[in-house]
Amino acid sequence: YQKFQENPSWINGKMATSWTWVSSMDKDIGARKMETRQFPVMAGAKNSGVLMRPSQIFVVNNNSKNKAEAIKVLNYLFTDAQALELLGLARGIPSTVVGRSVLAQKGMITTMAEKATNEGIAQAGLPQSVYQMNSEVMQVMQDVIDEFGFGKLTPAEASAKLIKNLEATLATL
Repeated sequence: YQKFQENPSWINGKMATSWTWVSSMDKDIGARKMETRQFPVMAGAKNSGVLMRPSQIFVVNNNSKNKAEAIKVLNYLFTDAQALELLGLARGIPSTVVGRSVLAQKGMITTMAEKATNEGIAQAGLPQSVYQMNSEVMQVMQDVIDEFGFGKLTPAEASAKLIKNLEATLATL
């Protein structure tokens, strides 16, 4: 199930955890009372595995003749309380602490979404690989996860199959 909220095991309370993008978390969870927690990471791990990415990225051309003014506009959009309130979630959950704080104070994002974003940023892992969101790679992972979830594979079989199938798929990309 790509959408955990449609998974019967989730709906019937048989799954304890799931993941989703913070920007869609409130919609996915709905009225159910849930909590966020930081992802457990093994001591000494080189990567937390926590994927965080901004909803949008703005850049100013270094050769722009209006570079200083463009930077002031962006600073205003990202840090001014009135601008943040007017923009709301039109660009996704703000990447700045002040942005999330303003929207939370105005009731425009839930406390849980603000907390999840802050925790995710604090624990962010390495940048995302170009292959992670590739539809073929995702399908390989989903197929093995489904087989494991329905008891058709043991953990050892699932991990071996996942590695084998991912290696085969990645070799074609």
